[in-house]
Amino acid sequence: MRVYFILCFGVFFHLNVFGQELCDTVSKDISYALELPKSNISMIEIESKFNEIFIPSDYNLKKGKIIAIAFTINCKGETLNYQVFTVDNEMFNEKVIEFFKNYVSWTPPGNSVNLVDIRYSLTIKVLKNSFKIQNKKR
Repeated sequence: MRVYFILCFGVFFHLNVFGQELCDTVSKDISYALELPKSNISMIEIESKFNEIFIPSDYNLKKGKIIAIAFTINCKGETLNYQVFTVDNEMFNEKVIEFFKNYVSWTPPGNSVNLVDIRYSLTIKVLKNSFKIQNKKR
């Protein structure tokens, strides 16, 4: 049991040492992002590029399926902690994450006093032969 604990603790420590950190790990104050992050390209351009790369039938995605993508945008505009929800296709999920990591960059969220870290999400609906980003107003 002791070896198991040491092994688990070692793996946990190793993962935390090499992981990305959020910007404010000390303050207990809650800051609000009055200014949401902005992407380097419009949601329409993201949708267009997404449709160039992905075809729903290649991943057995049926019309009407909603895909949720969530990630953290930190105070430096870096993205981390990606998650794709509602799709059980690991290859699709990994490619979607790579798409957003490589194709889209973000301005840091913040307010008049300081920059903050936020959790950001997008929803994408599967159409017959394409995808449609649901929250284009962001």
